[in-house]
Parts: sequence; structure tokens; C-alpha cells
Amino acid sequence: MFSQIIQNATTADTTIWSDNEVPNFLLLNERGETVAKKYPIQKFNVTDKKQIRHFTKYVNKFNSTDISDRVICYFSRPVFDNSKTFAIVQWDNGHSYLGGGGGIILYRLQSDKTWKEFGTILSWRY
Repeated sequence: MFSQIIQNATTADTTIWSDNEVPNFLLLNERGETVAKKYPIQKFNVTDKKQIRHFTKYVNKFNSTDISDRVICYFSRPVFDNSKTFAIVQWDNGHSYLGGGGGIILYRLQSDKTWKEFGTILSWRY
């Protein structure tokens, strides 16, 4: 399984994530990017005025935070074994450029068609 994942990693999908693929998250292409106030409201189809104020406040806070202090998580696309039963994903939070961490996590497809963390391959802190 590991040798299959390593072999399949040589042709891994490196395209950027799209909003349709990760419906519960806001996406940025780079750390310095500002978030448009309408982006979370449109993406999450928010109509309640209280929720709109909440998201507007959250976006304003994010946009006014120093770029090096923004908490952003990066996730690779998964690399699967040949049976598509196991997959690895690399993540990194890169907070403040000076402190953060990440890892490579192994996932296993369960009988109910959900993915469950199976183990940590590698982790790091910096």
C-alpha cells in the first residue's frame, strides 16, 4: 500500500481546490489575499442578518490582521493507493512563518464510505 502511494505521488493532482470541492471552507490562493465580504455570505447562502453581521465582522478581522499572523491551513489533495482504500494528505498551518506545524496523515476508507484517520506518517513543528 505504501509503495503504491509513493508511486502514485509521482503523478499527484496539484491543482488548486475549488469552492465546490470544499463546501464548508473559505479558500484563499495566497496568504496576503484579502477576503471579499460577500464571499462567505454567498458561498454559505447566508440570509439571516445576524449571521451576515457575524461573517462581516469575521472577514474584517481577518483582513485587518497582519499577514504573518493570519491563521491559515494548507491541505494537499489526497494521494491514493491503487485500491483507493488508503490515502495520504499533507497539511500545514504555517502560522506566523515562525511558528506552526504540519504533517502527513494516512486515512482509510471505512465500510460506510467515510474516511477515517488511520495514523500519522510524519509531523513537524517550527
